[in-house]
Amino acid sequence: MLLFITGPVDPEKILALVEKNQEPKGYKSEQPIERRYPEESPAAAKKSSRIQMAVQTPKCLIGFKEGHTGRSGKALMAHELTVRLLLELMFGRGTENYQMLIAEGLIDESFSFDYTEEAAFGFSIIGGNTKEPDDHVN
Repeated sequence: MLLFITGPVDPEKILALVEKNQEPKGYKSEQPIERRYPEESPAAAKKSSRIQMAVQTPKCLIGFKEGHTGRSGKALMAHELTVRLLLELMFGRGTENYQMLIAEGLIDESFSFDYTEEAAFGFSIIGGNTKEPDDHVN
């Protein structure tokens, strides 16, 4: 459960109010959750994958597996911001790469990129709609 309170309130009084409200409900103390993260191979599970579908415009997505995971807190935030900034510098709408791909008709406005990192995995993904998906991977 999440409780959001805004405004000029005393946090200590609110916490006391919530604790007093919840105390008679007799919740049992829960055991700590045991999380298991299987060992992740540094190599990609598949080099490539193609799915044939009845779509008007094909898509091409390229992923890059993160080689080092397990960051948390400020280290994770700094790494995510660094990778996203790098992706923006390489593929953002104002870059030569983006302008060239648009001019050659290889991508359209759907083109995007992102980075995700969790406790046991991480990846960057780049792509979007394209009339020539094979031109991106060769």
